Amino acid sequence: MLEHVESLLNDIEGSSEWRADKAKQYPDDKRNVRSSESLARLSKQLSALPDNDPKLRAYSELIVRGVDADMDLGRYSEFQSTYIGRYGFDYPADGDPDSFMDGLIDELTELVEEAEKRLKEQEDEEAFAALQEQAGEVVKERAHEAADKAAKEAGEAAAKKAAAEAYKEAYKKTYEETYKELYDEVYRETLEELIAERS
Repeated sequence: MLEHVESLLNDIEGSSEWRADKAKQYPDDKRNVRSSESLARLSKQLSALPDNDPKLRAYSELIVRGVDADMDLGRYSEFQSTYIGRYGFDYPADGDPDSFMDGLIDELTELVEEAEKRLKEQEDEEAFAALQEQAGEVVKERAHEAADKAAKEAGEAAAKKAAAEAYKEAYKKTYEETYKELYDEVYRETLEELIAERS
């Protein structure tokens, strides 16, 4: 039997026993007896299904997806316990596994898709942050190269007309000005390139 289905059956059987105890505690409330018997029939019929039953496999695969998406297992466990616990209590139920599994799968699908959406958003944010960091490093390197080249050209021109001190001053001034001008421009272009490559 599939691992997750076996756990589901244990929950159903446990809820059936709990309802039977409640029926003894509150003999005038026939809903507990009805629920306990409905759950017992459901457990028996679910146990008889083969592992390759489409709904059992769909349920098991949803659990795996939920775990992979870091689904809140406490919330899922609470939901499933409530879903099972109300079976046959609020309404008559004949233990038909198809209708039970349809409802359970529908509700579980919502929880799993919420978890997958949250995980995707988190991964997208992390990927964008990594791209920004990568772009920043590339920009620094490109801006440094461009500023260095411009400063050398200005410094060489100044050196021809003045002494070595004039070369140093011209180099420093031109490097700083050019670096500031080019940094934003190269950063934007690099980030756009990286995002385009990632798409």
